[in-house]
Amino acid sequence: NCNPNQVVTLQTIQGTIPQQTITATLDSNCTYSAVLYVSSSPAWVQASTICQGQQVNAWDSAVFNAFLDTAYTSIQLNCGGGQVDCLGVPGGSALPGTPCSDGDPMTINDAWDANCTCMGVQQSNCQASFTVQQTAPWQIATTDLSTGASPITYSWWLPDGSSSTLAEPTFAFSQSGVYGICLTITADSGFCTSVMCDTIVVDSSGLINTNPIWFDCLGVLWGPAMPGSPCDDGDPNTFGDAWTNNCTCAGMGQVDCLGIPGGPNQPGTPCTDSIPGGVITGTWDANCTCVGGASTLYVTGTIAGCNGSTLVNVQDWWTQPNLDTTFSTGPNCNYLFAYDPTSPQFGYVTISYSCDGGLTWYTDSVNYSFSGAFTVQQNGNCQGALVDCLGVPGGSALPGTPCNDGNPMTYSDTWDNNCNCTGIPMSNCQADFTVQQTAPWQIATVNNSTGVPPIDHLWWLPDGSQSNATNPSFTFTQAGVYGICLTITADSGYCTSVMCDTVVVDSSGMINTNPVWYDCLGTLWGPNMPGTACTDSLPSGGTFSGVWSANCVCVSNGLTDCLGIPGGPNMPGTPCDDGNPATTNDMWDANCNCTGSVNAPCQADFWVIQAYTTDSLLGPQPIPNELWLWNLSSGGSGTYTYLWDFGDGNTSTDPFPTHTYAGNGPYLLCLTIDDGLNCISTHCDSIAIDTNGLYTGMVAPGGGVRGITGFTLNVQNPGANGMDEALLNGEPTVWPNPVQDQLNVAFELQQAGRTEIMVLDMQGRVLLHEAGQFGSGPSLLRLPSSTLSPGMYTLRLSSGKASTAVRFVKVD
Repeated sequence: NCNPNQVVTLQTIQGTIPQQTITATLDSNCTYSAVLYVSSSPAWVQASTICQGQQVNAWDSAVFNAFLDTAYTSIQLNCGGGQVDCLGVPGGSALPGTPCSDGDPMTINDAWDANCTCMGVQQSNCQASFTVQQTAPWQIATTDLSTGASPITYSWWLPDGSSSTLAEPTFAFSQSGVYGICLTITADSGFCTSVMCDTIVVDSSGLINTNPIWFDCLGVLWGPAMPGSPCDDGDPNTFGDAWTNNCTCAGMGQVDCLGIPGGPNQPGTPCTDSIPGGVITGTWDANCTCVGGASTLYVTGTIAGCNGSTLVNVQDWWTQPNLDTTFSTGPNCNYLFAYDPTSPQFGYVTISYSCDGGLTWYTDSVNYSFSGAFTVQQNGNCQGALVDCLGVPGGSALPGTPCNDGNPMTYSDTWDNNCNCTGIPMSNCQADFTVQQTAPWQIATVNNSTGVPPIDHLWWLPDGSQSNATNPSFTFTQAGVYGICLTITADSGYCTSVMCDTVVVDSSGMINTNPVWYDCLGTLWGPNMPGTACTDSLPSGGTFSGVWSANCVCVSNGLTDCLGIPGGPNMPGTPCDDGNPATTNDMWDANCNCTGSVNAPCQADFWVIQAYTTDSLLGPQPIPNELWLWNLSSGGSGTYTYLWDFGDGNTSTDPFPTHTYAGNGPYLLCLTIDDGLNCISTHCDSIAIDTNGLYTGMVAPGGGVRGITGFTLNVQNPGANGMDEALLNGEPTVWPNPVQDQLNVAFELQQAGRTEIMVLDMQGRVLLHEAGQFGSGPSLLRLPSSTLSPGMYTLRLSSGKASTAVRFVKVD
């Protein structure tokens, strides 16, 4: 019910950044559209227009997944007439006395009052609490300590599964065991609910105990068989038996088939054994005897007069797949080869040997038949064979064959008739050309290359096309910076050379081949060079004047770094190297002294959270049956080896493993790190999920039966990097980590440009934001972090269309 061309005003509200107001005009169908660019999530927008002399309002919000995300919302306005409600809508339903939301989660029964103010009734807190006392053997009484606004109703879950609505019920046990008891209260007319549970142990005399419950490795309540305590694994060949962290009784000193305590030579593992003529490979059996395969054929022999590495070839076309293998004799001229033919009873094996390095072969065949291991023997004779250029009888270094004369400037080295190794000298070649303008937009090339003919030419022209002409020409179609390259191949392919040049074409089609460079603002041959004046914005607002540094960073006038470089990057607080390998976090101090701190002892640590994904409308959403773990280990040398004990009998030495559990837990997860400098540290924690697949970190209260669905633990790599390597040298460095008051961010860009740094919490909200023009090379930024709450955060660095992220921890 609008008037065409009626104006709608759109305004950001609820603290949406930036504050802005724009207008949109209704078309003939009473519709409108507009685009707002915001830097906060969620973003709130209010739409308003004038209907029959009254202002009509409506609003909505949108949530974004990440930076540069897009969201859509539809806000409807009604000009249909009637009474204007508390939201300014003619004929609307938001009338005094109707429900509304005052935005305060601590109020209930929110409603519009006579002045169109949305108000609710303040809720009160409540807390279920009780103690258990023994009144006689097998009997207990409860004392209710719960708090909350009256009336309070009670719902007890008693140890035998029965229920009670009394404030302080009693109970009598009939036998010993471990029992649970829970109280649920409902207060403040049903607007507050609280639950408390406890565990009771009843012994054989009927006496109770409410201490925390745990079982030892034998399943005995409060038993002595704990990890690290002695046990007996039943193996008389072991000693020092003890319970492991996984409650496995394991000993030390197991003797293998070679009599080595704890050795690897166990039944079923590979072994070697000697036979006449060589050594065979087999498997240790249950009696620690090294045996070959069920149908192993051993091919052996001696080549008289061999050179210590005479070639031997074995072929068997009766086995599948066919066998065709070549090997060398040992220094004693013996050889041995073993394999398992697929022929069930018999076959033929062909054995060849060469006395001249493979030029001439001597061949013979031998048949075989067996129901187990079988040996065939074929000997040879190289005595009296031709002595080669290296003095080896039957050797392959004969005149005319390849050799190496040790001169890198020759090629095609061969032995001559006098057994001299000589090559053909290489000739030099050099690609060279110039570019001349023949007319606007047109160039010709002049080839000045040198080398031994024939010379082949391969040009890479400014548009990416290729040419094999000696002096090609080219026509440009638009202004820009172009490259042109020539590759020549001379001397029958034995010499290659490349030359490239850059051509700048202006808007009139005129060319320039001077060296190409850009100033600190990215302008070709621009005036903003290091040492010239510049201006830049301050993070707190406003601008300052300075000079461009050697890394194209705008710094205050007259500032020199700790190495005496005007505008240099080596400022107090930036990283340096004090030359002492025993220190870390080396930095320039206020007096320009490079000092470091002694390594703290290594400390294993990790943090487990629920895995989540981000929905564009609902925000962060948990991923059931999946947990993420952040490795927070620190100290020591900073370089660790890892041992993960997942608590279910499985381990891993991967720094960032992924492990799937069969049940819901709890499991005792342990991480042990070794920094290689005699510092070893272990950290353990209990992990579990509830019946909804969500992380609890401990046994869920209530004593109910848990649905076994299993879950996946994914150890996250904190160094995930998504920025194009062409824009960023390495990953950003943040320190200290964990941080308290100020976070240092060091990064190095390949090229100058505007860069944004944002700090986001685990829900994707932007909490800190800095942006500025940074030059190519190293840069340092200091972010105040004292306002952040303790927890895990992500620092995102963006330059152009590329970005990268690192994680850090804030502590008190």
